[in-house]
Amino acid sequence: MTDVEVPYNNKKRKLNKADIEIRITSWLDVGGGKWEKQGFLQKMYQNFLIKGRVDNHLRDLYNAAYGLHKLIKDFLTLRSY
Repeated sequence: MTDVEVPYNNKKRKLNKADIEIRITSWLDVGGGKWEKQGFLQKMYQNFLIKGRVDNHLRDLYNAAYGLHKLIKDFLTLRSY
């Protein structure tokens, strides 16, 4: 963090300049537990029957996380001098 002087409304203001890093992670829990402990029918159910629904939920989750990322970036650019 460094101190800087910025002209704002015909006055010089003393502000701080810094870099920020925000990491956004998301995950989808399909509730299967460990792969080795699942039975044959559970594996078939997850790989073939609900794979399309899981893929749709993953896409929705990605879009929600990306939307949050964009919202944070837009908010932070509003607050810059």
